[in-house]
Amino acid sequence: MPASRCAGVVALLSMLLSGAGALTVLRAQGPPFRSGVDLVPLDVCVTDRDGRYLPSLTRDDFVIFENRVPQALTFFSAEGELPLTAVVLIDRSSSMTGPSLERAKTAATTFLHTLTGADHASVLAFNESTSRIAAFGVPDASSRPVESVRAHGQTALFDAVLVALREIEVQRAHSLATTREAIVIMSDGEDSASRNDFEEVHREVQRTGVIVYSISIRVDEHGRSEPPLHEFAQLANDSGGRVIALDDWTALDAIYADIGAELRHMYRIAYVPRAVKNDGLWRALAVRVPNYDVRVRTRAGYFAARPVPGSGGQ
Repeated sequence: MPASRCAGVVALLSMLLSGAGALTVLRAQGPPFRSGVDLVPLDVCVTDRDGRYLPSLTRDDFVIFENRVPQALTFFSAEGELPLTAVVLIDRSSSMTGPSLERAKTAATTFLHTLTGADHASVLAFNESTSRIAAFGVPDASSRPVESVRAHGQTALFDAVLVALREIEVQRAHSLATTREAIVIMSDGEDSASRNDFEEVHREVQRTGVIVYSISIRVDEHGRSEPPLHEFAQLANDSGGRVIALDDWTALDAIYADIGAELRHMYRIAYVPRAVKNDGLWRALAVRVPNYDVRVRTRAGYFAARPVPGSGGQ
């Protein structure tokens, strides 16, 4: 990202975040998880054909490919071993007026209650601006202010995702522990007020490695469920998360609880690329578990670091 544009994004974020104090934006440039080595971390969900998690895999069961080239796994963490850093995004635009918002708040609280004392959760609410409803803290404390959210205004979904990513990066910078990081959003996915475009936000999701879960409540004029919008789905799918089309409001609590369970059952693996080249280009990723008949989900790839000026691009 050009320096001038990045500075503009940082300034914009300070304007976007209202409510309980301004967000100090940190680490707005540069790829994550780089501290002297080019370690590429991946959160991986593995299920059988019936959707059941496989809890007993070992590092030898995984094969990683970067741009179709096999890589040597250098780090492995079994499922359930990492605490979570989670941001819950609640759409409070006028389209959520009435029972929709009340159900969304109840379900968000359900998700927060799936977390443990080792986890940290933050709650943001958005319409044309984004407010911090609860700063990062233990889940019980984060759930209490959710009831105060009221619906009004337009929908700046992409701006809200960008703010959530920065919240996580600030938390990452101050945390002593490695955590699994996720954003959970419920919205119709129709952005009507963002100052940032989809491509900008999509690239930031890819850069940070944060997992996104998109719960789509999109309906037609008769109230019938419609497929999620492509951009809303892509934010989730390319991050290693999921997009879920809600067609039954009574299932919402279960959906949030299932997301919490899935985050608990992911593996964390990592590798150092065989050919480290700081060219800023996209690296496509794939993970296989060849000895089992399973479905494997992880993020689609990452952008390599950009060359340091005067380094010759290496």
